[in-house]
Amino acid sequence: IGLILLGLFLLMMEIFVEPGFGIFGIGGAIAIVLGIFTFEAEPFLTPGFFEAMTMVVIGAVLSICIFFVIIGRGVAKTLRVKPKTGPEALIGLQAEVVKILNPLGQVKIKGEIWSAESFDKKIIPKKLKVEIVKVEGNTLIVKKI
Repeated sequence: IGLILLGLFLLMMEIFVEPGFGIFGIGGAIAIVLGIFTFEAEPFLTPGFFEAMTMVVIGAVLSICIFFVIIGRGVAKTLRVKPKTGPEALIGLQAEVVKILNPLGQVKIKGEIWSAESFDKKIIPKKLKVEIVKVEGNTLIVKKI
């Protein structure tokens, strides 16, 4: 019973003490598992208790490991991808021509009016949808869709 109570105390320390680095939580989990396996209360336990508890612990450990692997991959992928910011974030998006491109004009994207230039230097009429292919300074280079 002592190991189980110690484990619960360590888990509470992990939850409520700042900063929690996981040391108390891991120690608490280990203490609880050891406490369960060394618990000597034979009159209260069924004959298959330890076998069942072994399966529960193995299942819990595997589930937690799989969970952290999946979460870890997602976090690693997120950390590798650099967010696009500024005008470069507009590349690949669609805009609407609000002032004829001959080859210079204006387009509207996300509620903002931008100076734009036709990629192939051809005339693009008003109200036509275009795709942003490049950004040069404050001018968007666009092509017809």
